[in-house]
Amino acid sequence: MTFYVKPLLGSCPLSQLVSSSCVRLSYLHLLYQQRDSLDCVAEKVVDSGQFYEEVVYGGGGSQWDRLSHFTLMVAASLDQGFREFWVEAECLLFNYRLEREMMGKEVITSVRRLGRHLEEFMDGSSEEVWGEVFMAVKELLGDRLLQHWVECRETECRHGNTLIPFTMVLPLVRVRRVVMSLGRAQVNCRLVQATLGCIFRKIINTKLD
Repeated sequence: MTFYVKPLLGSCPLSQLVSSSCVRLSYLHLLYQQRDSLDCVAEKVVDSGQFYEEVVYGGGGSQWDRLSHFTLMVAASLDQGFREFWVEAECLLFNYRLEREMMGKEVITSVRRLGRHLEEFMDGSSEEVWGEVFMAVKELLGDRLLQHWVECRETECRHGNTLIPFTMVLPLVRVRRVVMSLGRAQVNCRLVQATLGCIFRKIINTKLD
């Protein structure tokens, strides 16, 4: 799993860039079409005969996964309609990986890596842009709530009371799934997955803006 904070450096043949981006776009369309029944995604992949493995399987983070993500991000920055679809589809892919493809230790490694990358942005003007994201990640790791979540088997576990900036979880605030305390949202175990999804959404929207 990756949060796509840092793009890849180097060069890539245009044909491979286009090919990987088309494969990713096809898979995103599939996820979007099946968003109300994601359990059917694997079956639909087999039926379609499409080959997605190198680009989108395995939890993400491969060079083709990252290249195709950032290529489509450029397209999303140029067209509002495509942006709306792409953000929703990428969030679906993120949550699908989180629920079905990732081991607990892989999730923790990915979030720790995100924290290290964000810490590099805490100097100068970037701190204003990424400060709240960094604080949210730091609190999730510092309170060991993430560690508890990956080990927990209860779907409605209310362990923990981690405070993060409420702007990081606005979708949860709108539907009153979090308790507010002095401008911060209280996150417990059952809200960790939704919170990670909100952080991912915040990151890609920030980069597009």
